[in-house]
Amino acid sequence: MSATILTVRGLSHRYAASFALHEVSLEINEPCVIGLIGANGAGKSTLMNIVSGCLAPTTGAVEIVGTDLMVNPISARARIGFLPQNAPVSSELSIVEYLRYCAELYGIPGRRRADAIERVLSKCNLLEMQNRLIGNLSGGFRQRVGIAQSIIHKPDLIILDEPTVGLDPDQVFGVRELIQEVSAECTIIFSSHTLSEVEVLCDRILLLQRGRLVFDGDLSQFRNLNRHHTVHITALNMPNPEEVYRRLEGVKLASQLSETSLELSPKEGIDLLAEIMKSDVIRLWEVREVYRANMSVEDVYKYVVKEQVL
Repeated sequence: MSATILTVRGLSHRYAASFALHEVSLEINEPCVIGLIGANGAGKSTLMNIVSGCLAPTTGAVEIVGTDLMVNPISARARIGFLPQNAPVSSELSIVEYLRYCAELYGIPGRRRADAIERVLSKCNLLEMQNRLIGNLSGGFRQRVGIAQSIIHKPDLIILDEPTVGLDPDQVFGVRELIQEVSAECTIIFSSHTLSEVEVLCDRILLLQRGRLVFDGDLSQFRNLNRHHTVHITALNMPNPEEVYRRLEGVKLASQLSETSLELSPKEGIDLLAEIMKSDVIRLWEVREVYRANMSVEDVYKYVVKEQVL
């Protein structure tokens, strides 16, 4: 069995009198793309800085592929790639010069260095402009250079802090495609305030609120945090609206979609799907299909924050 990619145990960090992180624990056991979400000040950057080895926690432990980050920081950091929100790229160097410098810092042997540089130039679509000065690049290509330096040493874990912030739509799409491609080789944790981006890219979501990890699960589990879902129901013996309201007290509005299907909106706080499954309407209406309509990650996040359900 392969080692766990990341283990975080009881991680806390205090700035002056307040905690930026409080007792955060999590494990990553298999390659995936993880979205880290939460409001400004929730602790996202603090968590990423600690896990990447840039900041020491007040208490707690971090292991990267079985190596304790505090006990053996050099060995652990060798398994990590990190791109802060402001990419630490040198404007005075060309792309290839900067990547050569990064390869040396990561300790890639000279005989393998050229191959490593060519590999990331190709993967990040930078081959044709490798001799251009980084200072002359657009924001999107600067981010590509930043991602290239984070993967040049073939890490097990890559941490990206808001990798698409400040980019135009075309640049955003390009960086997203690059993240998807890179994720085939390693685990990626990235933070974002663009929740549609998290929905498109991520297998798993971590939600921080006031320094606490309040949710850790997949997209389906996250959507289920909002029980105020519209329900679609298909039945052979389609009821009229009056019967719907009479038999299902939790229905706020019933709208007919076709001769055999209805869309039902629940009253506030009602889990309408659960009410339907407990009632006798499945038999009476000869229901063939009933399901909650999918909600976007953004809709669920708004609900969770507004209703304070976590």
